[in-house]
Amino acid sequence: MPPAYVKPYVKRHKNDAVDAEAICEAVTRANMRFVATKTPEQQSCLTLHRTRHLFIRQQTSVINAIRAHLAEFGIVAPVGRHGVEQLLGVAADSNDKWLPEVARVCVAALGAQLRMLKAQILEFDRMIGLGSDPARQAGGSTTYRVSVQPWRLLWLPASLIRGLSGREGTSRPG
Repeated sequence: MPPAYVKPYVKRHKNDAVDAEAICEAVTRANMRFVATKTPEQQSCLTLHRTRHLFIRQQTSVINAIRAHLAEFGIVAPVGRHGVEQLLGVAADSNDKWLPEVARVCVAALGAQLRMLKAQILEFDRMIGLGSDPARQAGGSTTYRVSVQPWRLLWLPASLIRGLSGREGTSRPG
């Protein structure tokens, strides 16, 4: 039963006893609708998508951290995945004296974390795309409205924008 259906039956301050009383009251009503219980296959599919979404948020956070840390030293690159790769290349170059060694090690650690996140997201994409979900394989009643993976389309405009902006490579102060 959704919590929004129980809320009108809560009489006073929120605590476990009052919540239990409100649930008992709501269940006895004739017009109360209930949420269907998810099958283990449906729940595992939701877990896959939620975990993938979490990793994408973490990936964005790591990319922003890499850009911010290097921008503190005046090292910037174009927006997009190629720009981040260029920044990681600058951080990996031990001959570049713009970046102190401590910062270089920190950015390298962030780069390793970024590569692990990308690999895991790619694995989740394969699981979703190949239909390794047991409900899909068994021909279950679970429906999927999106047959095209829309996150793959997000990389397409970056190549067009990069070509139009005319900014290539990283820029350094001086």
